[in-house]
Amino acid sequence: MSHRHWAGALDTMSEAHRPLVALDFDGTLAPFQLDPSKARIPPAGVDALRRLVEVPDLALAVVTGRSLSDLLAVAELPVGTRVVGDHGAQFGYLDDDGPIIQEVNLTSTQRAQLAQLGDALNALVGDGAWVESKPTTVVLHTRPMTSSAAGEAKRDQARAIGHRLGAQVLDGKEMVELAVVHVTKGEAISTLRADHRAGIVLFAGDDVTDESAMRELTRDDIGIKVGDGPSAATVRLAGPADMVVFLGELADRLSV
Repeated sequence: MSHRHWAGALDTMSEAHRPLVALDFDGTLAPFQLDPSKARIPPAGVDALRRLVEVPDLALAVVTGRSLSDLLAVAELPVGTRVVGDHGAQFGYLDDDGPIIQEVNLTSTQRAQLAQLGDALNALVGDGAWVESKPTTVVLHTRPMTSSAAGEAKRDQARAIGHRLGAQVLDGKEMVELAVVHVTKGEAISTLRADHRAGIVLFAGDDVTDESAMRELTRDDIGIKVGDGPSAATVRLAGPADMVVFLGELADRLSV
């Protein structure tokens, strides 16, 4: 378990005014699964989130690349959680009566572009590669492929398709995402910060797409990188298991 700046982050959050705790899902709260429908937050993490959302003046948010329908199908999140999907294209809130999700309205041009991107990516399916369709994006996943070279070749083709058809190209872990709405997790964090009037933001993520959120953080905020790879984060944890422990300790601190 990595404790680099761990204690300092807990101390900072303990003294924070109106904190915002924003977390990625896959690879951060939930371990990666070859079948994304099997991803789950460990029970200790579910408990920590439940306790955090009950802290007065704290806002809890999950900011994911998944569509919100996919997220809510697998994530056990407490009422009161803010949810952001599709890298910031979808916003919602978990109310006592169920999720309240803002509708995504695409123009006719964007809908046509999305369909064209989907057709082009579907031509790359095979050897384990598969395509995911979301409200504003289509994604080529190559994680199940046995050949890393073949996977990279398919991702190169996906990037070329995106550039040719004028999409926003987002690279992730063994995936390429093509979006018709140009948004980032960084912009989502800015929106959440303003909505909550947060005095401090803690953001945790594991992927390249989370770095836009890391770069949006100020010197007073806390960025947590989960796993390997370069990052602008100030804290690094080995994996989702460490993230769950950290959130439990944070809930212990803030619930007293």
